[in-house]
Amino acid sequence: MYPTQPFVRFLIPLVGGILGTIFLNDRHWLLPGSLSFFLSGLLVVCWVAIRLAPRYRLGTSGFVFFALFCLGILAATLKYSAFQKQISQVENREYDAYVLEVRSLGEKRKASVRYDAQLTSLRVNGEWQQTDARVIVSTEERKNLLSPGTRILIKGRPLSRPARPLNPNEFDYQKYLERKGVAWTVFLPEGTYAQLPSIPAKSLAMWATRFSEWADTELRTHIKTDASYGLVKAMVLARRDDLGADLLNSYIQAGAVHILAVSGLHVGVLFLLLSWVLGDLRKHQKGRFLYLGLIIGFISFYALITGLSPSVVRASLMCVTFAVSQTFRRTHDGVNTLAISAFIILLFDPLALFAVGFQLSYAAVLGILLFYPLVKETVDSKYRVIKWVGQITLVSLAAQVFTFPISIYYFHQFPSYFLLVNPFVISLTPILIYSAIAILAFSWIGWSQLNDLLALWTDGVAKAMNYVVQWPRLLPHYLLENLDFDFLELCFLMIAMLVLYQLLKSRNYTYLRLFFVMCLLFCTYATARSLNQFTSSRLIIHAVSKHTVLSISEGQKGYVIADPEFKTDSLAYNFHLKNYFITHGIATVQFLELPNKALSRPVRIDYIHYPIVFDSSVPAHEKGLTILREKRFPRMSSLATYPNSLFVVSQELGFKTKNQWLNLLDRSGNRVVDPSESGALEVP
Repeated sequence: MYPTQPFVRFLIPLVGGILGTIFLNDRHWLLPGSLSFFLSGLLVVCWVAIRLAPRYRLGTSGFVFFALFCLGILAATLKYSAFQKQISQVENREYDAYVLEVRSLGEKRKASVRYDAQLTSLRVNGEWQQTDARVIVSTEERKNLLSPGTRILIKGRPLSRPARPLNPNEFDYQKYLERKGVAWTVFLPEGTYAQLPSIPAKSLAMWATRFSEWADTELRTHIKTDASYGLVKAMVLARRDDLGADLLNSYIQAGAVHILAVSGLHVGVLFLLLSWVLGDLRKHQKGRFLYLGLIIGFISFYALITGLSPSVVRASLMCVTFAVSQTFRRTHDGVNTLAISAFIILLFDPLALFAVGFQLSYAAVLGILLFYPLVKETVDSKYRVIKWVGQITLVSLAAQVFTFPISIYYFHQFPSYFLLVNPFVISLTPILIYSAIAILAFSWIGWSQLNDLLALWTDGVAKAMNYVVQWPRLLPHYLLENLDFDFLELCFLMIAMLVLYQLLKSRNYTYLRLFFVMCLLFCTYATARSLNQFTSSRLIIHAVSKHTVLSISEGQKGYVIADPEFKTDSLAYNFHLKNYFITHGIATVQFLELPNKALSRPVRIDYIHYPIVFDSSVPAHEKGLTILREKRFPRMSSLATYPNSLFVVSQELGFKTKNQWLNLLDRSGNRVVDPSESGALEVP
């Protein structure tokens, strides 16, 4: 690392400590309480050693590195300790009622509304006990939304832990919420809760959420077009729930979805405008403090508008760090400033390291800081418009250097024509943000007539942006899908990009050799992985609620054998099976329907001489698999024992029918599996 980037060196051991803690915690190897005291003692020892190092001629760098590594472990361990406390406050306690306090605005889903809430009290044995745990609440009520600060009383709807993934390569919703600090979930049908008197905003976060609610109301009042309002709300308030599914897909397929996630781009646009307007203040000794105060004030105001969402707080801290660096130093290193903001964020929220938004935001800014200065001189024209469009295109390319491997790793797709759309979208983004903020400012002042004109202007800009992002869908191969990198391939690519930067910057041919070595490693590993997938064959009995689903993968072909209803249940397929096929290199998937279970006729499938029988209580072979999906209760009182066979109860069965089959098979001494409990089953 360079001498001008000391915080990069500080950030690396901190991240190492966090990653080490996550690795151990996922394997349940940690004792959080005792480890916290132990690490605190180690930090004290390191601090004393660093202070005594000059006197006894000891090297301080090793102690500093070790201290920061321990600090990363300690920060992550304390986070996990707080999370385990949330679980222990509710788990294994017999309660009959509880009170939740809504902490967020409602997020509209297809058939429900989701809220972030705080569990404040439980009623145990007739006595109310104070608690403190985060809960994700989903309600059926879509007309009368709950406001932040609303308290609700619930009886007869126990809290539950988020469901763990039951299928290979399925999205791990439990771990996702765990890393956001959410321990419990609950679904509340209409009429299952009662509202209690609301409480006044006591915290900055609650006040910001209510302020964001006011901003949403003002934007809805002035912007009449639904699509324009949904876009402005997403870009300014960081909430996409009023953006239609088709329009959202257009932004995804055009490679412009990043403008909908309020993050570094949006806060950076505001920061650049403020820096330009207030730039003269930095020239004076006292004016620079006023400049810094105004920058922090305006950015904080924007963060409040969005309800202090985590992505905006991260981006705001990043920009404030840049502003402080500008104010107190004549020159500053952008990468070092970026590392400072990441260090502060991870110190207080170490699990933010695993947020996709955090990774994409910092990867995009890092790519711009490293690569854009190397290539910006390639665009030189006497025409300002051409030069400006060329520079925006280069910025988009630089941002993609580190973000495209991450995007493929998580989302398995890449937009082909992002360079055609991004110059227009990025150009319109500041106009839309400034106009929307002006509408809110004038609403606060009370200038309604001027607001009507601004609303018409904002509506027109939003319509233009929505129109532009639909262009790529008219072109062939506008979206490359079913792409996949595993973690090692991602690491090889990221290291190769860093080596490429060093090569372009230093023109040292040592880096050229190293770049080719990284490319060779990537290609060799990717080829070996593809060959392994191509020559493998697997049969999986999946755990999908209300369905019987089997999948067979042979090379690049996949087959789904399922009940007829599953073929039309695209949500179930996308959530439970799609990632599995993409990860295993399946290019084509063919659906095969099982007979309707009402026919009650056995069906047999032979998979590599391994018989699988459906709707039969007698295996077709001494060694085989029998899947029970007949909806009627079993009439027999006992079954013969088949020691070499395995029975699987289908997820199509009702609760009572399934339990009767389980009890009958257990009494008969047969082996039986319930995928809803044990997860998907791979047939050997």
